[in-house]
Amino acid sequence: MTMWLVATTGIVTALKSNGFFLQSPAPGDGDAATSDALFVFTQAAPSVTAGNAVLVQGTATEFFNLTQLEATLPGDVSVQSPSHPLPDAVTLTPSILDPNGAPDQLERFEAMRMFAASLTSVAPSNEFGEIDTVLTGVPRPMREPGIPASDPVPVDPSSGVEDCCIPRFDENPERIMVDTDALAGSSPLSVTTHVVLANVTGPLDFAFGRYK
Repeated sequence: MTMWLVATTGIVTALKSNGFFLQSPAPGDGDAATSDALFVFTQAAPSVTAGNAVLVQGTATEFFNLTQLEATLPGDVSVQSPSHPLPDAVTLTPSILDPNGAPDQLERFEAMRMFAASLTSVAPSNEFGEIDTVLTGVPRPMREPGIPASDPVPVDPSSGVEDCCIPRFDENPERIMVDTDALAGSSPLSVTTHVVLANVTGPLDFAFGRYK
């Protein structure tokens, strides 16, 4: 695993039990293909609040494909000023949640604030308070045959090369998971299928192979 010692600044946008999301105010890095935010892992409950402008130093890593900054030592996080507007959220659209897009099409927004005016659940809440949804009006996606598109193609034991003809499941990239109790102070929400969730805003997390 590659690691870099770095320092960066930004606005705290949301807290978890073991860290917080940090985002650069507009215009960010000016590159639409890369994220303007990351997750800062503090291990313990962070001592910052949303709206703080902070300076963070630590080790930049990829934790199961989530870019994060490990800042676990005293002095790694310092508040520069206490109260700032949160960066504007990116509005989710059918072109962002493209049903024909790649499974990692949301990577350019990783850890950034996202907003959906209306989402519709496509399955009941799971035991972790997570809800699979699509933008309201998008047809409910189905599980196609085949192995997930992000999984490697297995080798054919008879030839020793990758099998040419295994069908691939596109992983329904039009879905977005809402993790209702991930942020500090939140409570799990239990819903059934076809429930509309209005005005959903939060940072884009990535865990267990899913964007949330």
